[in-house]
Amino acid sequence: MYAKVSHLFDNGATVFFAVFMAFWSTVFLEVWKRKQITLSYDWDMLEYKEDVQPPRPAFVAKVKRVRPNPITGKFEEMHHSVY
Repeated sequence: MYAKVSHLFDNGATVFFAVFMAFWSTVFLEVWKRKQITLSYDWDMLEYKEDVQPPRPAFVAKVKRVRPNPITGKFEEMHHSVY
């Protein structure tokens, strides 16, 4: 029984699978970075700094409730799609 289980994980396909996964993950990450940069360029978000820019007025106008932040304890606005 041990030989059958051992052969399941220790065979020639295991090496092929490991090489395939290393190649696939590298290609996937490079394609994802390219897509992310393309979308940032298309949406004109290359220079966007999230912590510097205030919330958009259209977003703030939709706020219906406030709730305490579980980490800081301060009250913050909560968008209607969150609850």
